[in-house]
Amino acid sequence: MYTNKLKTLFKNTNKCLSLYRFSLPLQKPINFNGHQLTQRQGLWLVKQTAAGDYSIGEIAPLPGFSHETLEDCEDYLLALLHNSTITKQQIETLQTLPSVQFAIHCLLQQIPWQTLPSLDQQSIALFQGKPADIIQRYKVLNNPNVAKLKVGRLTVQKEVQLIKALIKVNPKIRFRLDANQQWDKQTYVFF
Repeated sequence: MYTNKLKTLFKNTNKCLSLYRFSLPLQKPINFNGHQLTQRQGLWLVKQTAAGDYSIGEIAPLPGFSHETLEDCEDYLLALLHNSTITKQQIETLQTLPSVQFAIHCLLQQIPWQTLPSLDQQSIALFQGKPADIIQRYKVLNNPNVAKLKVGRLTVQKEVQLIKALIKVNPKIRFRLDANQQWDKQTYVFF
């Protein structure tokens, strides 16, 4: 799981918010817009409820793609967490860095942070390309229950058809969808 360089940067017990930095090694280096990546780095903004449940927002700007850096996000969040007078309404209306906006949105949606011991993070296959090739590769890999799928490259209708086709092959499949900021709000809602 997420064990490399996990470090608590800040914990505010009054707000029950914590900020963690993570680093996940990649199985193979990838080149992305002139940057060779050997690890994926990011931050987790974690909220604990009074009932002891956790929700999480992930901040992971991609070098060579995102306008903000991980350090920009970390500095912003540390300043935000040190401000003891911030309210939920103020957080909702803050105009901030896109990666931070995503994390705050996830926290407000109360997306649970669950540990899934049976899920090997390094075994999640990435699928991209033509739908027929994706389905064929998915079958060759023995229909894994979790798949990362690049979306935002075809029409949303074709991507919905692809996802339905994969669900037909394996009704228990769970997806990690990555649109790389290619969808606008209307496309997201339609999807």
